[in-house]
Amino acid sequence: MPSRDGVRVAGGLWLVAVVLAGCGGGQAISTQPIESYQFRQTQGGVRVALEPLLTAASAQAVFRGGEELLANGIVPVQVVIENGSQDAVRVAAESFRLVGQRSDGQAISAAEAYGMVRRRVGLWGVFGPIGGVVPGLQDKGLQDDLEVRALKESSIPGGESRTSFVYFVLRLGEMDLAGSHVLFTLQHSSGRDLAFDIPIAGRIDVAPPSKASTHPPAPAAPAPPTLPGPTPSREPTVIHGAGGGVIIRSPSP
Repeated sequence: MPSRDGVRVAGGLWLVAVVLAGCGGGQAISTQPIESYQFRQTQGGVRVALEPLLTAASAQAVFRGGEELLANGIVPVQVVIENGSQDAVRVAAESFRLVGQRSDGQAISAAEAYGMVRRRVGLWGVFGPIGGVVPGLQDKGLQDDLEVRALKESSIPGGESRTSFVYFVLRLGEMDLAGSHVLFTLQHSSGRDLAFDIPIAGRIDVAPPSKASTHPPAPAAPAPPTLPGPTPSREPTVIHGAGGGVIIRSPSP
């Protein structure tokens, strides 16, 4: 098995902002020198860094409506791959898996991530579970951004870099990545696999949507029926006087 080095990495290329082709929002996905990432590892001359987006601000900076992902337990993880070897390596999102006490699952596709948000928010998403609005254009923007930024199966030549995103789902109600690891394999053109096991951590800072925000408001209870008042009598009123006389009073018309 190839040796692992999760802390010390050799000096190498500096990464600059990488613009993803066809980016719906027209934004550049900024990367840092790979040594500055907290979660990183080197295998066979290939360096990989991971950066989970766990705050509303960081998610919104990359995905329009990105806070909805976090609110629904979907964690976008930026993957920065720097191939410092002489040969190409092949990467595929299907090989990425998040394991830990709070999650254990393969990365989901952009369509699956969008579908989870769409089903949860539904038509009532126009009111936004996170103190804002998710209008149709922003909703479409989230769908486009998820697809454009998703890690695609591709080959990375020696000396080149790539950055993209994989999407993981935490177990229902979980907000913390403590104790989690991302496992994946890169296929080296020489025929050997490079197996990575990178610990990640952090906590989602966006509250999950409440029941009131994910369901239509209940209809107001109907008002109790108004009962008619007593009907005035149409019979004449007979009043007996003190001296034996009788007064007959006819009802008013």
